[in-house]
Amino acid sequence: MNAEQTLGVAYLKARASDPWRWAENGEVLTWKDGATVAFRAEILQILRALAPQRLPPFGSVVFLMAACRGKLPSVAEIFPAAARMDQGAAGQILRVLGRSPASLFEDALKELGRISALPEALRTSLRAKQVLAEIIFDAVEPDHRPFRLRVSESLFQEAGSLDRCLAEDDGGQDLSRQIEILASGMRGLTQEALALRIRTGLEALPEAADGVDLPPAVRARQLLDQLLSTSEHRVLALAARQMMAAAQLPRYLHAREELAVGGVAGLSNRGSLDRLLLSELAHDDMTLATRVALNEALYLHEEPPEYQPPLTRCLILDAGIRLWGLPRLFATSSALALAASDLRTAVLRVWRASGDRLVPVDLLSTEGLAEHLSVLDTALHPGAALRELEQLLGPRQSTQTVLITHPCTFADPEFQRALHACRRPPDFICTVDRFGECVFYEAPFHVGSVIRESQLDVESLFPQVSGKPAARSEMAARELPAFLKATPTPFLLPLAGRADFWFQPSEARCVAALSDRRLVEYHPGNHHVGGRLLAPRLPSGRKLWAGEVDGNIYLVNAGSARRPNRWVRVRKDGVIDTLDLCAGEPASAVIRQDRVLLVAREHEVFAYDLFTGQPLERAPSPGRWHRGRYFSSLQQFHAMHWDGRRIQFIPMKLPMQVGVSSLVALFDREGFEGPWVLTQMCQAMSLDGAQKVQVPLPIGQSSHARQVQVSRDGHRVFLSIPALSWTQLFDLKEGRPIAHASAEAGMDLLDAAPTIPTHPLLRSVEDVTLYHGELCLRTRKSDCFLVQAGPDSSLRLVPLEGVEPSGWWPAEELSLGYPSAHAFTLRAARSPQGGQVILDSRGLLHLKGPLGETREMTLALSSGRLAVWANGGAICGPSFFIPPDVQAAPAEEMLKHYTDCLSQL
Repeated sequence: MNAEQTLGVAYLKARASDPWRWAENGEVLTWKDGATVAFRAEILQILRALAPQRLPPFGSVVFLMAACRGKLPSVAEIFPAAARMDQGAAGQILRVLGRSPASLFEDALKELGRISALPEALRTSLRAKQVLAEIIFDAVEPDHRPFRLRVSESLFQEAGSLDRCLAEDDGGQDLSRQIEILASGMRGLTQEALALRIRTGLEALPEAADGVDLPPAVRARQLLDQLLSTSEHRVLALAARQMMAAAQLPRYLHAREELAVGGVAGLSNRGSLDRLLLSELAHDDMTLATRVALNEALYLHEEPPEYQPPLTRCLILDAGIRLWGLPRLFATSSALALAASDLRTAVLRVWRASGDRLVPVDLLSTEGLAEHLSVLDTALHPGAALRELEQLLGPRQSTQTVLITHPCTFADPEFQRALHACRRPPDFICTVDRFGECVFYEAPFHVGSVIRESQLDVESLFPQVSGKPAARSEMAARELPAFLKATPTPFLLPLAGRADFWFQPSEARCVAALSDRRLVEYHPGNHHVGGRLLAPRLPSGRKLWAGEVDGNIYLVNAGSARRPNRWVRVRKDGVIDTLDLCAGEPASAVIRQDRVLLVAREHEVFAYDLFTGQPLERAPSPGRWHRGRYFSSLQQFHAMHWDGRRIQFIPMKLPMQVGVSSLVALFDREGFEGPWVLTQMCQAMSLDGAQKVQVPLPIGQSSHARQVQVSRDGHRVFLSIPALSWTQLFDLKEGRPIAHASAEAGMDLLDAAPTIPTHPLLRSVEDVTLYHGELCLRTRKSDCFLVQAGPDSSLRLVPLEGVEPSGWWPAEELSLGYPSAHAFTLRAARSPQGGQVILDSRGLLHLKGPLGETREMTLALSSGRLAVWANGGAICGPSFFIPPDVQAAPAEEMLKHYTDCLSQL
C-alpha cells in the first residue's frame, strides 16, 4: 500500500468513539444501530464534488449523510467531550458567560436537525446530497478543510480493511469538532436557496438587465432560431444558415484606427512562456519553475491590437421582377445571413428598392419579413433607387453597403450604367439565382471582381420535392428505353461502393445504404450474383437504424448542428418520404418496438410512430445514455421500453460478482435472451452469469468504456489501449480474436457488411456506328470493340485492332429530370435511318428502332458473354445478371432478336 492509499485509509477509518462503522467489506457505511447511512459509490461521488476545495474531516461528511437519513447523535454521546472541556480554561470562560459546554452542542445538533427536516427531494437523491455538501462545506473556513486527497476509485482499493480495524480513539474531541464544522456551514442556509441550487446550480436567479440593446447579429441569430421552429419560414432560415459562412465580407483598411502593433506595453506576471523576460532565464531550472508556478516570473506585455471601430451595415434588397418566386426567398435569406454573420456590426439598416425610392424594411422581425416578402415590384433593376443612397448613408469609413439582386440584373447594361452614374455606389453586390448560387462582388464591379461564391444545397431545403423522381417531359418519356420502364429492373447489376449501414430482412436479402447515398439490395451470401438499386439518393445523414415492413424501407438519420434527426421512408415504387424528428442534439441510438421507434439522446428519449413518423411521447432519462437501449447512472443501469402507452425505464439487476463501478459495457446480443455485460477484466457474461467468455488482454491491463466498441448484433467487441498501441477485435460467438491490420481496419470489420457484388463492365463508351453490318463501339481511350456472336450463339465484345472505322453517329444527352433522382446518365446516338443506340453510364447499351418500331434490346457490356434482354421479357447471359426466379432464354433465340434490332438501326 503506497503513501497515498495509507493516507486515504487513515482518512476513512472509524474511531472507537464514532457512532458509525464500515460494513460488508468496506462497501457500506452503517450507523451504530446497523442502519445504512450510505454506499461506497455514493460517498465517492460526494467526495469528488468536495475535492477541489480540500476535504473536510470525514466524520463531518458522515454526520451530514446520516442527518439526510434522519440519524442524529444525541447530546449524551457527545457530552463526555464537553465534560472534559468543562474542566479546562474553555469551560471556565463559558461558566463566566453563563453557558455550559453541553448547551453549545445542543445548538449544533439543532442545525443538524434542520437537515433531517428538509423535504425528501432536497436530501435523498445523490444530486441533492452533493449540492448540500458543497453549500455547507464551502461556507466553512479553509482551516477546517485540511485534507487534500486525490479522490478516485483507488482511494477505496484498501477499503476491505476498514470494517476490520479501528483507529486509535482521541477522546471524542473530533466528534464535537466535526459536528461544529457541519453546524457552522448550515447557519444561514435556507430551503429555498437549496432548492434553487439543485435545480439551476445558481445561488440566485439572474435579473434581466434594463436598457440593454442586443447587437443586430445576435437579434438576427435569435430570429433564425425562432424561424426554424415554424413550418412557414423554416426554409428561409435553413437557407440563411447555409449562407452565413460565405457572408463574411472584408473591411477596408482605412476604416481602422491606426495603432502600433507588435510593441511592448510593459511587464506582467502572466503570459505565455515565449514572452518571458530574458533575465528570468538566468535563474536555475528549479527557481525558474517555482517563479512560474507562483506567478512571480515577469513577462513582456504586448500592446493591444488595432481597434476596429463599430460598423454600420446597410442592405439594399431588390424586389424586381427578376427576383419573383424562389430567387426572392434566397435573396431574403442572404440578407439574413449578412445580418447574422458579423458580431461587430453596431447598426443594421435595411431598405427595399421601390421605383426611385428606398423603403425601410424591418428585417429582424417575423412581421417585417412577411411584409417584405409580400411586396412585388415590376422594375427590371433597382438602379433608379440607388440615387437616394448618398443622402441616407453616413461617412464611408464607418458604413458598409451591400446590394442584393439577381445575376441577370447585375449583367444588365442599363443597370451597369445606372450603377456607374451613382455618386455613392454600394461597396458590395450580392447576386442570387433560383438554383441557390450566391456570388459576392466588390467595387469596381465587373465579372472578375468576385470575392465570395457559395452554392446552396437546395435539395436539403426541399426534401419532399428533391427526394421524388422528377416528371420527365413527353419527348424524354417517348425516347426512354423500355428497359428503364420495366419494374423491377430486368438485370441484376454490379454495385460498386462502400456500405455505411446495412440490415438483412431475410437470409437471401441484404439492404445497404452506400456511402454515395444509394440504397441497394443484394444476396448476402453470394457475391457472384448482382443486386438492384432501390433508391438513387437518400437524404443525407448518418444512419442510426433501418428496417423493412410490408415492402417499404424505413430509416432514421442522425442530425447535426444544422440538421434535425430525420425519419425516412422508401416506398416500393422508389418514392422517398422524409419527416424531421427532434432537432438540436443528434440522436445516439434508435430502438424499434413493434410499430414504435424509440429515439435516444444523451438525457432523454422520444417515441415516434414507425409508419408515419408522428411523435408519441417524450421522457427524460434516469441517467446518461450508455449504449443501445441502456442508460447509466451512478448506482443503476436502466433499459428504455415502450409499454404500449408510454416510455418506461426498467432497472437492470446486475450479477452479484459485477458492480456498477466495474461494468464497462451493457449490450444486447442477437439470438441471446437478455443483455450481456463486459467487466473491467474484459469478461463478457450473460446477466444471469450462466454464460461467460473471457476476452484476452495484455498483462496488467484492464478495459475502459471509452476503449470498447460493440457491434450492432452484439457478437463482436473491439478493444483498444492507445498507450500500448494495442487493438483487438474479438468474436464472442466463436470465442476467438479476428486478425486485422490496423485500428481502422478493425473498426471496419466490427460491423462489416456482406461482400457487395461487383463485375467488370465497359462504362466508357463514347461513340457508336455500324462496321460491316456489326455494331462497333469506341471508348474514351479510342479503343474499338465489335459486338459479335460467338460459336455458342452468345454475344461478346471483340477488340477491333488496326482499323479505325469512320462515320460515327452523333450523340446527344437525354434529359432525365433532376440529376439527383437517378444514379446514371444517358446519351443517344442516332443512326442515319432514325434508329437509336442509347449509351447508359452504368455499362449498358439500349437498342431502339425508328419511331413506330416496338422491338428493343438492352445489352450489359461485360467481359466474356454479354447479358441480353428483349422488351418481350426474354433474357439470357451470365448468371450474375439474371435474377434467380427468371428462366434464361436460349442464346439462339436472343441472337435472332439482336439481329432483327440491328437491322432496324
